[in-house]
Amino acid sequence: MNATLAQPGGDAIGVSQQLIDLIIERIQASGPLSFYDYMHTVLYEPQLGYYVNGCRKFGAEGDYITAAELSALFGCCIARHIQGVLAQCQQPVVMELGAGSGILASQILLALEAQQALPHTYYILDVSGELQQRQRDLLAQRCEHLLERVTWLKHLPDTPFEGVIFGNEVIDAMPVHRFGWHENQLIEMGVDYHHDRLVWHALEQPDEDVRQALLDIDPQLRSQWPQGYRSEVRPQMRAWLRSLSACLHKGMMLWIDYGHNQADYYHAQHSDGTLMCYYRHHGHSDPFVYPGLQDITAHVDFTQLAVAAQHADLALLCYTTQAQFLLAADLERFYQAAVAQQPDQAAATALHMRRLIMPDQMGERFKVMVLGKQLECVAAYAAFDQRYRL
Repeated sequence: MNATLAQPGGDAIGVSQQLIDLIIERIQASGPLSFYDYMHTVLYEPQLGYYVNGCRKFGAEGDYITAAELSALFGCCIARHIQGVLAQCQQPVVMELGAGSGILASQILLALEAQQALPHTYYILDVSGELQQRQRDLLAQRCEHLLERVTWLKHLPDTPFEGVIFGNEVIDAMPVHRFGWHENQLIEMGVDYHHDRLVWHALEQPDEDVRQALLDIDPQLRSQWPQGYRSEVRPQMRAWLRSLSACLHKGMMLWIDYGHNQADYYHAQHSDGTLMCYYRHHGHSDPFVYPGLQDITAHVDFTQLAVAAQHADLALLCYTTQAQFLLAADLERFYQAAVAQQPDQAAATALHMRRLIMPDQMGERFKVMVLGKQLECVAAYAAFDQRYRL
């Protein structure tokens, strides 16, 4: 147990223990779990998983702060980027995946309203009924007059639409397979239960999709991995993006997340991968602490996402840093307007803007990928595009 982490309250620790008991039952019944199955369980198991159990996750009282929680400037910039796409659509739809507290949805809706570019429908796709209720409450508080445009979904819509699909810090929450590399051999890392605790365990037979995913990584990178190298892969990326592409008749996808191109992601110096856990704003690397009460994430391989786009009938329009993306969306103008509106908050607004764009904060750690489908014209990304780095 990590001694630096605060102890959960009684109700929370009870939820975590129920999840541990469930995992133990599955291990006893079928043997060690793949890390993918473990991560999916502790994040999404009905009533118990991190994203569905009702524990607070976002903001100062949660485990981490997203860019939207930090500043409304973030949502204004996203709205600025997508309004041109919505203008090309007959009945434009925006679909946000994993809307969290709902604060980003409120920012985007209000910004699009100010730009006279509101979509016909704003879908929020979220598997958590508890989070959906929080989103409804927040939207009712901040923009009640726009609630009629919002529809909540628990699965992808059956009918393709025109518009925009986007997610901020969504892909990092997609479960990963964890692997090790020893004597040029793949070892898939799973989860077992020994001596009253969850532990890493080398699976006897690596998953075939994991094996294929490693073959897709540049052989030159693999040849430089040291003994004991560990990292993670998401073989399900292609199928996931294809399913989203099937929903989009025409429009744009926008993904914002922390991540790397493949050359950086699988560099030999990153010998323990990118797996991270967050509990009450404390980051650490032990995924077996307080199952169901801490977030577990891994960075995004944006090269893999770009390749998946090719297989999903999507054009790669742009890859860049969050800083460049926000600056190109008139961040400075939105900042000046915010300061003029609330001059007493000028210092805080400036601090938040710096956190969004500074290289050692969110500015370069977070990347942006823009994908398109049947668009007649798109915003000019050439001035800051970094697709050459993929």
